[in-house]
Amino acid sequence: MTRIGIKETSFTLPVKDMSPPSHITGCKRQREDAGTQEIIVRTEGPVATSDAMIIKLSKPAEEEECVITMEKIIGYKLEFLESDVTFFEDQPEIRKAQLPCGHSFHALALFYHFARNAMSCPCCREGSDLVMDIACIPEHIRKHFALQLEKQKIADAQESLAENMITIAHILEQEVIFNLDDFFTNHRVFVILYFYETMDSIRPFMISELPLYCIGNQEPLRFESLGSSIRHVHTNLRMLGIESKAVEIVIGTRSIFDGVMALYRTNKFKFLSSPHQQVDGTTQLEGTNLMLRLSNISDKPKLEGVTWEIPKHVFTRLLIHGTFLNL
Repeated sequence: MTRIGIKETSFTLPVKDMSPPSHITGCKRQREDAGTQEIIVRTEGPVATSDAMIIKLSKPAEEEECVITMEKIIGYKLEFLESDVTFFEDQPEIRKAQLPCGHSFHALALFYHFARNAMSCPCCREGSDLVMDIACIPEHIRKHFALQLEKQKIADAQESLAENMITIAHILEQEVIFNLDDFFTNHRVFVILYFYETMDSIRPFMISELPLYCIGNQEPLRFESLGSSIRHVHTNLRMLGIESKAVEIVIGTRSIFDGVMALYRTNKFKFLSSPHQQVDGTTQLEGTNLMLRLSNISDKPKLEGVTWEIPKHVFTRLLIHGTFLNL
């Protein structure tokens, strides 16, 4: 039997480098030319799909300015940082950051721009549309950046909400103006009468809703109730057998919104003996006039009708900013 010799061979398996890559932490590395550092930053998200960028950090010239701050790089500080804070604690003279496109900025101002807006050049927009991972900011100032970014996020959201509300109000105003005739033809405006036993009563004993009809589409707008609807009110009062000593009035509408919206409201008042009684609203509105037509029967004033006059531009504003009622 022939013995076959087996040659012994040694293998060396490659050892995986477990140290964190520089683009994870934004750590610096020394270049050959003295006084210059390079740092690799990346956008938020998984490392495999994030965008990376190499930034050169160096000492700025005496008169060199930053287009972000519009001030000299030397001597400038971000408002939310202490005055003596620099990008590198051990190299305070390094304050300038140069991007691959060649544009240079104040280092901390550039990193705040990257973390807040996008990791792209403020001048030429070269780079990524995504924000920079906050882990790329040096650890000794990272929490200050995080706190300021959170404050700015809240401020931006509030500003955006305010702008949206202005836009919505403008759109609604145009829609209301366009549909004013629809309010008149469909009789969406009405008057609500709250009848109380006394001026001190808290709850009304009867509530009546009457349609108001627009008498022409002129300036100012004039709305009136019909006598037939008023007669129904007096019929109900007789059936209840209660004499009303105080009245409260609300002019309302069913508009482009869902629900009933108050346009004009009065406090509680007593009927006077005069055939025409002027009633003031709880809010003074330019050119607005609410008039009650009354008749005296057995020395007791009786409501015969309601007339409401209001300038068209004031009416339009009320349709947009009126108060919703829970009826």
